[in-house]
Amino acid sequence: MRLFAAIFIPEKALDEIVELQSKLRSMIHARASWTRREKMHITLRFFGDYDVEEASRKISQALANESVFPVTLSSLSGFPSPMRARVAFLDHECEPLVRISTLLMEEGDRKPHPHLTLARFYRPLRLPALSFEPINFIANEVALVNSILHGENAGYHVLQTWKLGGDKG
Repeated sequence: MRLFAAIFIPEKALDEIVELQSKLRSMIHARASWTRREKMHITLRFFGDYDVEEASRKISQALANESVFPVTLSSLSGFPSPMRARVAFLDHECEPLVRISTLLMEEGDRKPHPHLTLARFYRPLRLPALSFEPINFIANEVALVNSILHGENAGYHVLQTWKLGGDKG
């Protein structure tokens, strides 16, 4: 299974993200694969081909003391850099996202960078300057997702969810 841990985005914030993505799309005239609304999420960790029970255990441990928390998507950036982006993503100001991602890491993993992918480009490009009002929402659940790339079952399939403790909204 091709697994990842994610936070899916509430509808109101999704509306804002899709509008921002549309604005970005109008500014970029390059071949790209744009993330569809129903697939938008903040990636906490991509596990890849990984045991479901082990991934579930790691997520449970990482979330053991975690309460709901606010997320602010505040800037556009790119991997490997905004000057030669293969991926355009929304970056955040959110320490809990980094903390959870770090807890999900294994020895040898790259430093985590939780993010929301807007597009993948066929060739690296310089991202345009794009200012926008920060997009805010409350993260209250984490999902373990199986990503099936091909066939009649292609898509994201949520295998398990964890409600975060507390109530901040």
